[in-house]
Parts: sequence; structure tokens; C-alpha cells
Amino acid sequence: RQATIRSSPNAAAGAVVTVPLASLTGAPAGSFVAALNVTAIGSQAGSLTVYRCGTTPPKLPSMGYLPGQIRNASVLVRTDATGRACVRTTGGADVIVDLMGAFDAGADIHPFAARRLLDTRSSARVPANTTVRLPLVGVAGTPGVPALTAGVVGVTAVAPTANGNVVAFPCGSTPPPNAIVNYTANRGSANAGIVGVGPGGALCVRSLAATHLVVDYAGWTGAGVTAFAPRRVLDTRVPG
Repeated sequence: RQATIRSSPNAAAGAVVTVPLASLTGAPAGSFVAALNVTAIGSQAGSLTVYRCGTTPPKLPSMGYLPGQIRNASVLVRTDATGRACVRTTGGADVIVDLMGAFDAGADIHPFAARRLLDTRSSARVPANTTVRLPLVGVAGTPGVPALTAGVVGVTAVAPTANGNVVAFPCGSTPPPNAIVNYTANRGSANAGIVGVGPGGALCVRSLAATHLVVDYAGWTGAGVTAFAPRRVLDTRVPG
């Protein structure tokens, strides 16, 4: 956990929280496009919107949530001139924001029709706390490192045996505490994100509980894109 901002125990309905991003090591100075993974833990029904500070929040929210529900969403947002993003909630919720990556002007991004890297539904579930390595080099023409810096992936947990989460991270690094997907027992859950690769050009996924996993690969990034091990920049939950 690189950086944490803790505000009130719960972001109240109508609250706007400012999230500074440019101060983090490796993030560009000034305005840039940030890749964020946002989690809402609802205490009331509502919605959450991520937007550029100093502008009017858009009418279309980034996600909705219900009381007791944990929801994830991947969001691309341009920060203001000082590198800040804003988060607004319409119903009480704890909010967690993890910085996954940053895009410079002229960033090298290569999207394509999604290719399935992993689907365990026709076999056994991935055991709890087991790391699965997913090589990207050569898939849909993906080059090796250092031209390759990160992959754009969708991760789905199907029929998990218990409550838990899935983390995605560069292979060869320590699994982060920050999840790309949260799930509850026997219910599927999905999210997408930009995940850095290890020296061999692979990313890894790991689930807290046994579950089927589906991973789709929809593009790769190169120069001008900085992919981080997820950095926590906002967590409104009460410490401890």
C-alpha cells in the first residue's frame, strides 16, 4: 500500500472526496489520464461518480451499489491541472480507490478484439491462494518487454466457494492486497483493469477462495504508459 487517504468512516450521500494522484512516485506531473480501480461498500443504496475535479460531475455514474454490497469498477479519468480526481457518492458508502496506471500524452496503446487467456469452467476451480501465470507475449502480436509494459484484461470469478477477491499483478512481484475483483460465495463478479507485466512479459492472478476464473485480454500498452502495482490512494473505512 503506497499511499492511503482516510477521511470520514463513511462517505456520506452527496459527499465529494478529492483524491491527489500526481504526488505519487512515478505519476506524471500536472494533468494526466489515470487508470483507477474503484470499490464501493454500500451502507445505503446509491451511485458513485469519478470525474475531473473542478468540473460538473457527469450524469452517468461510474457504478451503482446497494446496502451491504461490494462493487468494483475500472475507471479512466483525466485529472485536473494539479493531478487530482474527485469522487462523489449519492448514497452512504465506504470508498476505496487504487491507482493502477497513468497515461502520458501520446501514450502507446494497442487495443484488439478480446482473446481468452484462461477459462477454468470446464475443469476444476483454481484452488485458494494459488497463483496462475498468464503469458502475453505473442498473443495477438504482443511484443516482449521492454516494448510491452502492461495488459488490458477483464477478470471474472465464477461460482466461488466463499467470500473473497482476486488480485492481478506483474508475475515475479509480491501479490498486492488490492483486489481487481471482489466476490461473495456462489455469485459471479467481474471487472477490468490495466495490469503491469513482469520481466518475462506475463501477468499473474490469484484468488483468495477457490473459484473458476475467466481472463480475457483486450490490448497492451507500451511507451508513455506507467503501470503500477496497485497503489491505494483513498480508503474511507475506519482503521482497524
